Amino acid sequence: MVELDTLYYAENAGGGGTAPVLDLTYLPTLLEWHHALWDFRTAGTLGPLRDLLAAKRERIYRAGGEHPELVELDSALKSVSSYLDAGLPLEAGVAACNAVETLQSLDDRGLIGPEGVVLDPLAEQLAPFAVEQSGVDGKCDIDLTAGELERQRDMVRFYAEHGRE
Repeated sequence: MVELDTLYYAENAGGGGTAPVLDLTYLPTLLEWHHALWDFRTAGTLGPLRDLLAAKRERIYRAGGEHPELVELDSALKSVSSYLDAGLPLEAGVAACNAVETLQSLDDRGLIGPEGVVLDPLAEQLAPFAVEQSGVDGKCDIDLTAGELERQRDMVRFYAEHGRE
């Protein structure tokens, strides 16, 4: 595997003239995050997103920084992933609700680089899994409304579409 620290591009720089130099360092990272988001949409797995998030946290830590919001986001995504993988729609709904709230409260500017671009699309993809009522701490607090029944039906469709019978 090749790791790039920096990536620069200058159009027509070989002709002896001057050209603006563009820093494209985050382009591969942006592609990785987009692919991980696509994996969730198409395969229903949050593993690649969680792996990228762990790598981002490690880079920040090695640079001497801290980002507790990333720990909170990773924990929220871990819960969603675990409950989805276990086939527990009520627990997954509560976890998805918490993850969406975490994503919405996250300060994009703290995610240095392109990672902030995936926060809104990720929240949009998790929203259909989330219980519709707020302030739910556990599955016993979920009201069995028509909307909740529709959410659970959609979860069954999700499992069937992604081969998770």
